[in-house]
Amino acid sequence: MGFSVCMRRIDPSGVDEGLGALESGFEATLDTSVYEKECAEGILCDLAEEWRAVEMTFRCRGSGYGPISDVPVMGGILLGHVGTPPDAIVLLPQDGVRAAADFLAQIDVPRLIESNREELTWQNAGSLPGWVIEGIIRGAENLKRFYGLAAAAGQVVVKRIYME
Repeated sequence: MGFSVCMRRIDPSGVDEGLGALESGFEATLDTSVYEKECAEGILCDLAEEWRAVEMTFRCRGSGYGPISDVPVMGGILLGHVGTPPDAIVLLPQDGVRAAADFLAQIDVPRLIESNREELTWQNAGSLPGWVIEGIIRGAENLKRFYGLAAAAGQVVVKRIYME
């Protein structure tokens, strides 16, 4: 069973609308035009299956960042489950969004990859091809933009962790 991670930034009041409304926001992105528009505007950040490589880059032993490194990808509060198999809906409140934005603004992803190449290679089944490295860099840059926009707007981040 695999996972993929997709995130949306919303106003804090949107959380009060309930799990169904949060799920509807993700479901709307199944329409290609909505998906592309939300990605382009930085409303949606879809790490897809590359989430693990991005998260491992932040969390490697040599990163030196500690617990904050968990926040951008998987951090937050479990709100509930939707769908079959059950996907998790996770909320990262405003303070977590600000912390993630600050963390991401200070990291140098290519340096992290290089200084943790051995561990990342091991985590990636003994291989770290160029396309994986490019995916990590692209995912981290998307996260930086996404969290920067969310923090500047005083928003929260809702994550859907898809079980596949």
